Amino acid sequence: MDIETPLDDLADGPLEVVGRLTSASNVVLQCRTGAGDLCAYKPASGERPLWDYPGAVLALHEVWAFEVDCALDWGLVPPTFWREDAPLGPGMVQAWVHAAPTSDVDVMPADGVPAGWLPVLRAEDERGRDVVVAHRDTARLADVAVFDALINNSDRKAGHLLGDGAAIVGIDHGVAFSPEPRLRTVLWGFAGRDLAPRHISALGRLLERPPQLTTDRDGAAGAALLLRAQSLLAAGTFPEPSPGWPVVPWPLW
Repeated sequence: MDIETPLDDLADGPLEVVGRLTSASNVVLQCRTGAGDLCAYKPASGERPLWDYPGAVLALHEVWAFEVDCALDWGLVPPTFWREDAPLGPGMVQAWVHAAPTSDVDVMPADGVPAGWLPVLRAEDERGRDVVVAHRDTARLADVAVFDALINNSDRKAGHLLGDGAAIVGIDHGVAFSPEPRLRTVLWGFAGRDLAPRHISALGRLLERPPQLTTDRDGAAGAALLLRAQSLLAAGTFPEPSPGWPVVPWPLW
């Protein structure tokens, strides 16, 4: 990932607010670190309450996602830290990713899905033509799909994937870690496939050395994470869509 911010500076250094992302549903501020690098800052006080994620937990979940990614050693999530001393109060600070939304998820004619792409869903465009939402069949996206199942990500939009190919990283992991099954993703093309040996190895490492999730005081989130890892290993396959819950995010991008 194209990140230059020194981690110590991101975790502990001074922060100056220089802008705001007005398109976000919650408060997202652009800050500059003491080293002059950009980062994203999401104060817990700026979160919009959600019925299934009570309390100001979304920013914290973004930190947990990074901690899980570190345990897997996959480099899917930009460095993300919890800051009690941030400008508008406690929140998460994440290294800025200098990359555009991925082109590895796309919409194409229903009869024109090329080799190397996996269809996810069929739909009609504004002219009534049959189209398919599909994603590339790559190792990197497969890793993202396993990661999302592990953290129970309820909002894997295509727009939350930045970069292409082996350089893809994921952002916006706040709506994750629910104790109830909540997986919603645009990466269902892998559903039912066998996990790759690297997935089995990484999940085994995580179970041997579980991440210590920041402020998970009662250990409930960590315990649920380990149960999901055990379930993935026992199944040996990518999860399939579950009935009774929307399985794709909206909007898709």
